[in-house]
Amino acid sequence: MLYHYQLDINKSADYHYYGATFFIAAFITGTRLPLPYMEELVVKKDFTNIYTQKDPTPYLEKMKSLGYRIPDQTRPLYKHLAERILNYKKKPVKILDLGSSYGINSALLNHQLVMEELDDFFVQDNPQPSIMSTQNFFDNLPYNDNQLEFYLVDTSSPALEFAQKAGLCEDTFCLNLEKESASTEFKDTICQIDLIISTGCVGYIGWKSFEKIFENIQDNKAPLPLFAFTVLRMFPMDDIQRVFHENNFALNKTTIGPLKQRRFHDEAEMSDTLDLLKNRNIDTKNLEETGHYYADFYVGGPRNIKSTWSSWVQNLEDVFVPIQGNGSD
Repeated sequence: MLYHYQLDINKSADYHYYGATFFIAAFITGTRLPLPYMEELVVKKDFTNIYTQKDPTPYLEKMKSLGYRIPDQTRPLYKHLAERILNYKKKPVKILDLGSSYGINSALLNHQLVMEELDDFFVQDNPQPSIMSTQNFFDNLPYNDNQLEFYLVDTSSPALEFAQKAGLCEDTFCLNLEKESASTEFKDTICQIDLIISTGCVGYIGWKSFEKIFENIQDNKAPLPLFAFTVLRMFPMDDIQRVFHENNFALNKTTIGPLKQRRFHDEAEMSDTLDLLKNRNIDTKNLEETGHYYADFYVGGPRNIKSTWSSWVQNLEDVFVPIQGNGSD
């Protein structure tokens, strides 16, 4: 297999460092890496180290510095869909969070929190919190009376261990669905899931992950779940859309947003991202040109009950509260 990596003097040093890393990995393993997919992972700053700590303090510190508040925007959207499912199914809603990290979505939804309150506890008041103090923090907050049951999927074992000990989930799965087969435990769980969510992870996880999810849903003949997730505008959705279609699911980009995700880490990340988007004829005016990543919000579900869940999606506009600067600055 022949590979060709083109050096562009207009790109940043980080761009070429990570580009060469992906290129060499592909050459060694014999894996075909489509260049567009590689580009998106190259231009975005790598924050892997903050996801592998024993508690979320470094993660929250860094995300606060970059104005990362998209979980605050998705919280009422996920909550609205979960409430509709609860009314429809008359049982506690089982939620699978893909790329959950430390269980942020679970903390916000089950304890009626916003990101700033997590910052106050973990960054300002308790920069190195013990598990006991963390448990006490969550125990003293309002709780959703077990109406939302979270199951977390991530590649970071420390993050999942924290979420489990903090009582933020029913179970965790340290799993890379892009590369690994689904475990027996995961297969047993996925067939019971009602809602699959992901905030900022789709793009890193692609069509292979969704294909494995659908395989296990269909194999177990389970009640089919709804999907709701954010996707950065730089990630193409063609392959994921195809997988949904092949499995008799609809996947729709909603009219919510675009949602402001975070500030660019530096000028290089901004410049490389703008170049990528403009090369694809994606309008960045009043969006990425303001110095922030923006994401679209997608909702999907089985075609055989689309008349039911599509009405829930239409009502999302009523509960969405944009942060300042969504769509303009």
